[in-house]
Amino acid sequence: MTMILSTRREPCAILAAERQWGNASSPPSYERKLVLHSLPLGFGLAGFVWVPIGGIWATTMKHVEDFAAGIKSTDELIVSDIADRLRTLFQPAMDAVANTMQIFIAVVKDGKAAVGIQEISARIIAARPTRFIDGCEQLIPELLLPYYDQQEFQDLLDDPDITDEKQIGRNARFAIERCIEHERSLHPDGKNEVTGGDVDVAIITTAGASFLSSGP
Repeated sequence: MTMILSTRREPCAILAAERQWGNASSPPSYERKLVLHSLPLGFGLAGFVWVPIGGIWATTMKHVEDFAAGIKSTDELIVSDIADRLRTLFQPAMDAVANTMQIFIAVVKDGKAAVGIQEISARIIAARPTRFIDGCEQLIPELLLPYYDQQEFQDLLDDPDITDEKQIGRNARFAIERCIEHERSLHPDGKNEVTGGDVDVAIITTAGASFLSSGP
């Protein structure tokens, strides 16, 4: 499972994600789930990890990194257009592995921030069809959703009075870290099953995309 948060202000967008890959049936590994571009563009990844594209098996991270490298101009920074290109790229792969994945997309273009999600599912998964979601959304494991709502983390993330991009990013990191701690407390063995590891925060502004340091 994966936890990814997204929000935006003018003119910045924020993505935050924990690093744990794997679940209760497989040993976890810890890798970043965010991909950043030198342009004001960032991606967050969740779902199936290894997929075949063009006859090459690689991680979704690698495929998205390669895809991002092909974006050369700010003229291309339109969330819906990028989402459609990702759908075209990954749909055959999801059909091949009979699984689903989500790709968060965050951009800043002409001083305006935009966020969306492209969910790509194998055609046989009728209950969860491929779709594009326009706007800020959160991906929160069902196990942690009651706690997330109880702690009112969404209100903290979307507070319009907090406009400093670094503070918004720190709030997103705080929310995920608290959810990781809460999940740990739910398991008798104290081991996380759906979230864990460090929390990465990406800040996308007109100047480009960068990771927020873990310091103050």
